[in-house]
Amino acid sequence: MYTEAARRGILSEHVAENLQDLWRNHRAKTYYQDGLASGERAAKLYELASEAHEFVVNQSAKKHECICE
Repeated sequence: MYTEAARRGILSEHVAENLQDLWRNHRAKTYYQDGLASGERAAKLYELASEAHEFVVNQSAKKHECICE
């Protein structure tokens, strides 16, 4: 997924590799729900997801078709 995003220019190769490493290094914690996210972490993740969504939508010629709002 990250490699494809980098190939399409959504992420840089560097960011894609870092995200892959992050997932690889912490997937067991996610699977076993070790260290569940705090409210602050959840808010930061939501902020990141919102910014990523805005970036992707703004790159699309069909941004008027986004049904997220």
